[in-house]
Amino acid sequence: MAGSGHRGPDRNEADGREAVRRDAAADGAASERAGAAADGAASERAGAAADGAASERAGAAANGAKSARARAGGRTRARLKAAWPPLAVLAALLLLWEAAVRLWGVEAWLMPSPGRILSDAWEARERLAGHAGATLSLTLLGFAGGSAAGFALAALLHLLPLVRAGVYPLLVLSQNVPIIALGPLLVIWFGFGLLPKLLLVMLVCFFPVCVAMLGGLRGADPALERYLRMIGAGRWRRFASLELPSSAPHLFSGLKLAASYSVTSAVVAEWIGSDRGLGYFMLLSSKGFKTSLVFAGVAIVVALSLLLVAAVAGAERLALRWRSERGGAA
Repeated sequence: MAGSGHRGPDRNEADGREAVRRDAAADGAASERAGAAADGAASERAGAAADGAASERAGAAANGAKSARARAGGRTRARLKAAWPPLAVLAALLLLWEAAVRLWGVEAWLMPSPGRILSDAWEARERLAGHAGATLSLTLLGFAGGSAAGFALAALLHLLPLVRAGVYPLLVLSQNVPIIALGPLLVIWFGFGLLPKLLLVMLVCFFPVCVAMLGGLRGADPALERYLRMIGAGRWRRFASLELPSSAPHLFSGLKLAASYSVTSAVVAEWIGSDRGLGYFMLLSSKGFKTSLVFAGVAIVVALSLLLVAAVAGAERLALRWRSERGGAA
């Protein structure tokens, strides 16, 4: 009896411990299952959120691309709508010209018809291409040199007000000198090579770029300039960060003017003294009473001028778009 009474409490204590272990194990398993369920739910929510965000980004990108295509299509339609009236008028004038020459029997050396001009230009296409290439090379060199010089002088005059006060009136006064009068002087000073013709084109391209750039540099936002002064920005920092970027539209306006003048000035330079180029070709054709070839040269000069202006306008759109995207990202 005593032995069995002694074993009873021990057995009860063991049974209690076993029950505690079972309860702990059950609680742990329940906790693990709850944690696994919570993790699974969280993972599902995170995956759903990521999928939703990816879908939103893809939708936004698709909508943005669609809007960009729609804007591009709208711009193209607007350009075509704006271009067809002058093209229609030009076509009508050419038809009237052709009809008038044929009706009144005007001699080809006096006023050739558009058809005669096209046929003679096609026969002389190799010579026209060679002379057009020479004129284009002279134009591009003079345009680049004159634009760079105008840009540099505008920056210098803007940064040095005293120099601007003395030089700018003389710069404006110099534009009253006829370019055709400068040509013989340049030939006397520098001979009949490339240099006098190049200098003449540079002088023509220089002024519009310089004046437009000066106006743009002086038109920066006064509030932003006061802010830069307030935070301690120096003169060069204000020029590079504010004044130069804000002058970009004015600079491109000057470049477009210079581009429109550059081909004509190259032709005038070739008239003065040259053995190649469209100016030389037209002068030679006029002396031989080949009026149709003179008209062909004029048409090529107009086409080169339009192409150069269009190239500058395209560069302007790219530069201003890059500037706006950079400002938006900042």
